[in-house]
Amino acid sequence: MAENGHDPLSYRATPLPAVIRTELCLLFALSFGYNEDMEKITIRKLPETKEIDGAKRWQEEKGEFAQISYMEDIKHLAYFELKKGHFRGNHYHEKKEEVFYVISGAIRAIFMDMDTLDREEYILTGGDKVSIKTRLGHIFHGVEDAVVVEYSYQYYDKEDGFRINLGD
Repeated sequence: MAENGHDPLSYRATPLPAVIRTELCLLFALSFGYNEDMEKITIRKLPETKEIDGAKRWQEEKGEFAQISYMEDIKHLAYFELKKGHFRGNHYHEKKEEVFYVISGAIRAIFMDMDTLDREEYILTGGDKVSIKTRLGHIFHGVEDAVVVEYSYQYYDKEDGFRINLGD
């Protein structure tokens, strides 16, 4: 718990206006982890320690270790690469909630709430964990080559992906 009484892993921040939404500002904000005003998305940086229970990551001489999930029932697990200049997604799900963990690289993520049409954009980097609810459109653009793990509490159903056009 921070001195101001806020848990830094669940801080609610107002998204930056597009005018000042720079990669530097986003990387700074993401380094502290926070929940978005958009209720269907949570973005946080996994803590860099092995001294706590729960999802975390740490570096050792032999390499990085990341405990991405802790006490979650996972029914779908996937891994994907996203090459710089390419994209994945551009859809939403009616039934499936998803969690993405960026292992390495950088991704420009665009999210749109299909109920309110609110739209937000973020730069995600290694160590970022993103949880999204149903009816949240999403597209990921490779800013750098990236490696991502995706999982869900629901089984994968190919009929539950609805194409949209988030442009960009």
